[in-house]
Order: sequence, then C-alpha cells, then structure tokens
Amino acid sequence: MNHTLPSELETRFLQWWNEGDIQPALLQSIAMQENAAEQMLESAGACLQADAGRAEKLACCAAALFAMQQNSLAQARSLRVQGQALRALARHDAALQTLQEAAEAALRGNDRGLSLSVQLGSIDSFAILGRYSDAEKLGKRLILEMEEAGMSLDCGRALVNLGNTYFRSDDYEQALQMYQAAEAHFGSTIDPQILATLQVNIANSLTHLDRIAESVSRYQTARDLFIQAGSEINTAAVDTNLGYLEYVSGNYTQALTCFMRSASVFERFHRTHEAVRCNIDAAGAYLALNLYPEALECCAKAMAGLQTVESEYDRARAHAISASVYLRLQQTEQAEKEILEAEKIFTATKNSVQQAHCALIKGWIYRSVYKPVEAEEAAAKACKIFRKSHLPGWAAEAAYLQADLYLATGRNAVRQMSMVARHARKCGRGWLECRAEYAIGAYMHRCSRISDAIRHYISAVDALESVRTLIVPEEFHVAFLDGKEKVYADLVALLLQRSHRGDTMTAMQYVEQSKSRILLEGILVNLNPRGDRDTTPEAYELQKKMLQARLDLNRAYHYGEALQPQVRLVNSRQVRKQEYTALEQQYRSLEHQCMLLGAGERPAWLQGRTTVSVEQLQQTLSADETLIEFFVLEDEVGAFVVTSKQIQAVRNLADAALVRREAHRFRFHMQRFMSHTPCSGNDTAEIGDVLHCVLKRLHNLLCAPLFHYVQTSRVLIAPYGDLHGLPFHAFMDEDGPMLLHHEILYTPSSSVWHAARTRQEGSSNAGLKPSSLVVGIAGAGYEQVEEECRQVAAMLPNSRLLLGEEATLEAFNRLAPDAQIIHVAAHAEFREDNPLFSGLKFADGWLTARDLYEMPLRCSLVTLSACSTGAVHVAPGDELFGLTRGLLLAGARSVAVSLWPADDHATHRLMNEFYRHMQQGKTASAALQQAQTMLYEALQHSYYWAPFLIVGGC
Repeated sequence: MNHTLPSELETRFLQWWNEGDIQPALLQSIAMQENAAEQMLESAGACLQADAGRAEKLACCAAALFAMQQNSLAQARSLRVQGQALRALARHDAALQTLQEAAEAALRGNDRGLSLSVQLGSIDSFAILGRYSDAEKLGKRLILEMEEAGMSLDCGRALVNLGNTYFRSDDYEQALQMYQAAEAHFGSTIDPQILATLQVNIANSLTHLDRIAESVSRYQTARDLFIQAGSEINTAAVDTNLGYLEYVSGNYTQALTCFMRSASVFERFHRTHEAVRCNIDAAGAYLALNLYPEALECCAKAMAGLQTVESEYDRARAHAISASVYLRLQQTEQAEKEILEAEKIFTATKNSVQQAHCALIKGWIYRSVYKPVEAEEAAAKACKIFRKSHLPGWAAEAAYLQADLYLATGRNAVRQMSMVARHARKCGRGWLECRAEYAIGAYMHRCSRISDAIRHYISAVDALESVRTLIVPEEFHVAFLDGKEKVYADLVALLLQRSHRGDTMTAMQYVEQSKSRILLEGILVNLNPRGDRDTTPEAYELQKKMLQARLDLNRAYHYGEALQPQVRLVNSRQVRKQEYTALEQQYRSLEHQCMLLGAGERPAWLQGRTTVSVEQLQQTLSADETLIEFFVLEDEVGAFVVTSKQIQAVRNLADAALVRREAHRFRFHMQRFMSHTPCSGNDTAEIGDVLHCVLKRLHNLLCAPLFHYVQTSRVLIAPYGDLHGLPFHAFMDEDGPMLLHHEILYTPSSSVWHAARTRQEGSSNAGLKPSSLVVGIAGAGYEQVEEECRQVAAMLPNSRLLLGEEATLEAFNRLAPDAQIIHVAAHAEFREDNPLFSGLKFADGWLTARDLYEMPLRCSLVTLSACSTGAVHVAPGDELFGLTRGLLLAGARSVAVSLWPADDHATHRLMNEFYRHMQQGKTASAALQQAQTMLYEALQHSYYWAPFLIVGGC
C-alpha cells in the first residue's frame, strides 16, 4: 500500500483550506486516489503532537472523505483526531462540537464503545471552559456506562479526566480519589506515558493538599518515565509542577528556573496554553521577591497568550496576581478592579477555592484602606473555605490576616498567631512564619514582656533566614529583603534594652546578619556568574545573546561619549537615553535568564550563618585596632566599639534624621565648592567655611561620643545606611581632622572585613613573582593622568604600563588577573539610576561594575584614581552597589577609591606620596594617611586631600 499522499495533492488541499474556498471537486479528486482517506487519517495522527494545526486540517479532510464513502466508524475516528487537534489548539468549543459528531457517527456505525471513548476529551474541554457541572455530569455518565461495558482502561481514562475537572475547580481531595481509582483500573498494563501523566496528576493533588514529600516522589517517578520515553513536552510539564513546589517552599529562585525552562520548551512547541500557565506561576514567584515590574510583565505575557487560548480559569488567575502586585504598589483602585474581575470569573465557574484566594486579596485591600470590619469578614470567609478544602498553608495565610487585625485593634490574638506560625512552619512557608513570630514579638513588647518578645523576634529572624538563604541571584535577594530590615532592627533594640550578659554581643551579631550578606557570601564562595556555566543549548544561546547585548551597549556608550566628549556619560546619555535604556533593559533581562538557568543551590555550609562571631572578630583584630560598627534603629544612630579585649554598645549617638540632614548638607556644599573651584574669591571661601562647620557637626554627632572608648591608632569604620559615603577621616575636632590622630579603614560590614583580611593572609598569589598593572587614559580635567601613571609604575614592582590607546578593555582583562597591585587613572561615572552600570572609561569602551563580577582578580590592592569611584547606592539589606562592590567580589582584598571628583593636581601629588609610603613597607591605609596628611598641611581644604579612602581588609 502506498502510505504517502502525493505532495502536490496535499499542497492543493492545504491551500484550499487556508483560503477557505470549499471545492467539492478537489475532495472528489482526492477521493479518487487509492486509500486517500486512510492516508489522510494516518498522516493526521502522525503529526498530532508536533503540528496540531496541520493535523486538524488533514483529519477534517479524512472525515469528509469517509462521509462520502458512508464509512461511519472511520468518520468517527477521523473526527476524534480532529477533536484532539482542536483541543491541542485550545479551541475547546469547536472541539466539543466535533467530538459530539464523532460520537454520533460511531453510533451510526453501531459501535457503542467507540461512541463512549471519543467523548473522553469532552470532559476536559468542559472543565477548561469552566463548565464544571457539565464536565462532572458527562464524566460520571461515561464511567458508569464504561464499567457496564467492561471497558476498564477507558473507564480509567474517564476517571482521570473527571479528576482533572475536580482539580480545576480546586476540589483536590475529590480529584485525588479519582486519580487513585484510575490507577487501580490501569494496573501495570497501561502505556508508560499515560502512567507517568497519572503520577503527575496525583502529585498535583498532593501538592495542593500540602503533602509535599509524597508529591515530590510522584513527580520524580513521572519525570523518569517521561525522560525514558523522550517526551520533552511532558518533562517540561513535570518541571513546571516541581517549580510550583519550590515556590510554595519559598525557594523562589529555583521556582523561576523551572518555570523559565518549561516555558521555553512550550513556546518552542507552540503550546501556548502551557506557556501561559508558566508565565502566571512565574508572576507569583516574582511577586514573592518584590520584583513587581517583572511580575506585571509575566501577567501581561499571559494575557497576550490568552487572546488565542480559551481558559477563563487562567485569565482569572492572571487578574488575581495582578491585583496583588498593584496592592503592593499601593495602587488600591487598580488592585480592586483586577480582583473584582477575577472574582467574577471564579464565581461564574463556581470555583470556591479561587474565590477564597480572591477574598484573601480583598481582605488585604480593605486592610490597606482602613476598613477593618470588611477585611475581617473577607479573611474569615477565605479561612473557612481553605480549611474546608484541606489547604492548611493557605488557611494559615488567611488566619494571619485575621490575627493581625485583632492585634492591630489591641485584642490578644497570641494563640491564633502562634497557630499560624506553627502551620506555616509545617507547610514550609518561612516568610509567613516570620511575620507571625514578629507580630507576637511586637505584641509582647507592647505588654513589656521583653524576654518573651526577644524570643519571638529571634524565631522571626530564623524563619526569615531560612527563606533568604534560598535566593541566589543578588538582585532578587535585595528585592526580597526590601522592607524586612525592621525584623532585625527591633530585635537588636530589645537586646540592647534588656542588657543581660551576652546581649551586646548577640545584638551585634544580628546587626551583622542584617547587612551586606550577599556581598559577604559572594566574597566567600564566589556566588556570581563567573562560576560553572550551564552548558545546555538554551543557556549557550542566552550567553551568546548576552555577549552581543553587552557589545551593543558598549558601542552605544562609546558613541554617546563621542557625540559630546566634553560632557559626562550620565549627561551624554540624555542625548540617546531611549537607546541606552532599551539596551540596558535587554542586557539585564538576558542576565536574569542566565542567572536563573545556572542558579542551583547554595553550598550546604552556606545554609546556616555566614557572618563571623564577635569572638572571631576580636581574635582577628590586632592590639592596635578598634572596630566601630554603626547601626540605625528607627530614629536613632548607635554603634558598637570592638577591640581585641572588649565590646561596648553606644546608644543614641544622634537623631537619625539629623544625621541624614547633615550628610545631605555635606554633599550639597561639597558640590557647590567643586563648581566654584576654577575661580577664587569670597564665595568659594564662604562655602569652604560652611563645609568645615558641617564636618565639625558630623564629628560631634558621630565620633566625639565614641572616641572616648578608642585607644588605638588604627580604626575600622563599618557605616550603615546614610552614613556610607561620608569621609569620617575628614571629620573635624578642635585639633583638626580625625586623619591626624587615626589611620582609618572602611568596610561594608565587620564580616566583610574579616573575610577580606582572611583572604589576604591566604593569598593565591603565594609563590608568584609580584607584578603590577598601571592604566592611564587622559581626558579633559585630568590631563596629568599619564604623568601620574608613569611615576606610579616606576615605584611598583614588575609593572606593566598601559597608556592612551594601549589602555583597552582586552588588555586590561588579559593582564589584571595576574597583577598584585592595579592602578587605574581614567574618567569614571557613577550611575545612581543603575549603579551596576557605573563604569571606568577605557580607550575602546566602558568597564562596568557588572563586568567586574566576571573578572577573577587576585590582587592585594586596586586603586581607582578617578572621579567618584567610591560612590555607592545603598540597597535593602545595606547592600552597597557600585564599582567597589564589583572589585571586592572580583577578588580584590582592598580598594582605594574616591568619594567625589578629585582635583587633578592634588590627586597627582597624593598618588605619588601614597605609593612612596607603600614602597617603604606601609599598609595601604597607613600610606594613604601619610599622603593625605601631607596634602592637608599643604592645601587644608578637604576637597583636595580627603576624597580617597581604603575599603577592605588591608
């Protein structure tokens, strides 16, 4: 038999179909071919999975040909394939009509069994359309009639589809019963892929019933079966479900990784509906990470896909998540509009569990607009439905809102909140557990039960840490921590208030846990993109796209600079701001995708505490070193003063708002002074006097109360919040700047300093010949750069000098990893709007802070003799973003940077003196102190001598 339909005839048929021009003559010509109808049906079945659109057309043709032959049974089989193709294309109304025609054709052929079996797909289509009662009615009828006819396998399939109906209506207990009944019908005789699909369905139900361990086991069984069968689409479906498990367990990074991988597969196979669901689930994960633009983007992508997919259920889910995002953004009107739209759909489809989700979101909306009665009613409704549906995790979420409302009105809801914490812990909802424990602690604090409050605050921090450690990419981590610092701050305040033995050390430990943790972990284990890469084809393609995007961005920066060479990068960006913004967004999006594909798990030893203890700090501090670690609690600034022998907590140094104002005044007047430096006169002198007064006030606020405890010449400063970027070494007392009395080193946190100091002692450069790299690119306003670099290179051992056109990115990337000391004198820009795109201007482009993440340095010191290279953006968790962060993560143990654009002549003198003292064997911080002292005595004003500081562990 010839199994291949003549290609020209098939082409003519498909053209006829696409043009919508029904030509009976064409059907007649096809019918004249031997076995044409059978070949059409066989071809339709063969391409059903890969190309449902083609399968529908071929099956339709086969059905028409069999109808002409009055072969009702063959017509029924053809209509079944056509109905299956329509279902794959998410055209469910058309599928229902076609499958009904198939059933009628089978009855005309006196095959009752075929008539029953072709209706199996109709159960799912009814459910997808939200017609749950129709689906349930049909499913029960088919099961009963199939059992009577002894159709055991088809009866199992009907049970599966009915289970799907219950699952879609969120009746997970009933769904599980149907799936388990189907499993008994199938036994071991069923096709492995069908068995795998059933395992997935059972696992889905177990997941929603919070039986997580059982669910994971079923998913893994299904995944193994699908991989053995080579079914990429079904494997992706399992990964989607595993992603949901990661999501409900708080492992949002891994969840996004699963969703992204699966969506990629679904889009490649044109499975729009499955891709839509992945986007909705990803939106939920982004929402949990406080990444609201990304969440809304996923919802928008889902809505776009739903234009071609008939699924009111998923449309409502997208509206519900959008409502939660708008609520977080405090756009309550838009949030209410979205949740009402979702509620309308779920009410029409009688989906009680999703109605409960809507009620819970409405409860939070009412809470935000001070409608406590309405909020309490909504929370109670949601809690009742969740408990009835055996969903303890979600019931705990609703119960938390109820208890929170009680506590807000002064009622004692400790027992209810304790139950929430217990259920959250059992269900793996760490952030909910944290909120519940924190709420109890706050209530105990109001009741003056300080020790009880501390106990619950500690539990809250532990729960938060359990979630925090699961989030790997730093931007996701920072976003997640936004608004959560108060958990640490209130615990620290109570510990210092109680002042039991050991409370001061414990308080400092929790301050350390609250700040610069991602930077610390990156330093410890290189948790950044330069680690092992994912080598899958999709990862490889992403990395290629990311490299091209980076090249495009660099060209745009370079071109923008060439357009207006006298203007800084930030200003020249205004010329082509739209282009820059689009390229940066593209690069950032690709980088996020690359990070997610290679996210993985943290090393096991990092799952616990990574900060060092006070005892470890004291063992590392020398006898001539004092560490001052600042903290901010509500409206007060305080500090810990630590030496190798003792620790002292100093509360209420200053009002935080007052310090913030003085810091702003300092930066404002320094900017004014810089704008007047080209001229001389009373105006410049007056601004200089104002700056001097501000520096004295900052000294009186932040240093004078502390230095009563400082008996050492070397001081390590760990600022906090708005204190970052202040030149403590320039603060003035009656004898002059602090610089004259103390050698000052800066660090983002005590633990970061300890890690950098430890790394210095264990240098990977041991045994290698010392080498140095000096790079200089002159420009307007910094003409002495090349002379400075020649003199610096002459003082450094085994130095390689790159000047002007030789100072390329390629040369720097090639030589920097082997240098022990790196000196770069070039134009720099700090991007407040996007600090990781802050950069250094090389001869052929920009080296950004993001680029530094990829560079494995092993140097003891990097000096950036350029404008504002020490400027930072302070993000949640006291994470500091800018060039300094990039260098520390790349591997530099100490970094010399500037806080403001330095004077060219003063910088030239300073750097010569700095390296001369280092040549004499002094540490970087001691050498900088000597150089700045010389310049202070010559020029007096802090603008000239004070911009540079040392950050790290020298």
